[in-house]
Amino acid sequence: MLSGGFAPASKISRVQCPVQVLWGRDDKILEPEKAGRFVEELEKCQLDWIEQCGHVPHLEQPDETSRLISKFVYDLAESA
Repeated sequence: MLSGGFAPASKISRVQCPVQVLWGRDDKILEPEKAGRFVEELEKCQLDWIEQCGHVPHLEQPDETSRLISKFVYDLAESA
């Protein structure tokens, strides 16, 4: 992947806040297996799969993406 030298992988474990990772089940750019790395590296990670979706959930499945983000934020607020 051409990233211009940007390498966030070494910084992921420093994130302390709750994180939601949305991943298209049919992603052909980043393999679905890579999603597990976020769960392993982030202390407070919620992984949500979006079915019938590739690499761009907010364009391919906007309603489901919005629903999942809204639920994540609502659940955070409820637990505070």
